[in-house]
Amino acid sequence: MLGLTPLQYALTALSGFAVGFSLALIGGGGSILAIPLLLYFVGLAYDPRYSADYVSHLAIGTTALAVGLNAYINAFIHWRRGNVQVREGRPSRRSARWAATSERGRGSWFAGRSSSSCWAS
Repeated sequence: MLGLTPLQYALTALSGFAVGFSLALIGGGGSILAIPLLLYFVGLAYDPRYSADYVSHLAIGTTALAVGLNAYINAFIHWRRGNVQVREGRPSRRSARWAATSERGRGSWFAGRSSSSCWAS
């Protein structure tokens, strides 16, 4: 767990407000804003106590958790309201399950490597 200073806590809250405000304006793209804000505005990337890999994985994981939890809660709310047609979503569910299962073992291939170097030209 990171030991944040009171200033970093305040900057994290300000970053959360900025991401929420931009989501309200444009309706998407919060994680693409949250990761750089956590790393550079809050200053996690500049903390000499932690490695850059640890901090970047922590920022990406935290953002992924927030996005996934938000999507789950909102999907549940829309399902309860009757806005979700489950039958129409079955083909997407099957293809997503197949993709997740087939790519499951590839995560170990990236261990110790930078995944961005695999896609860089």
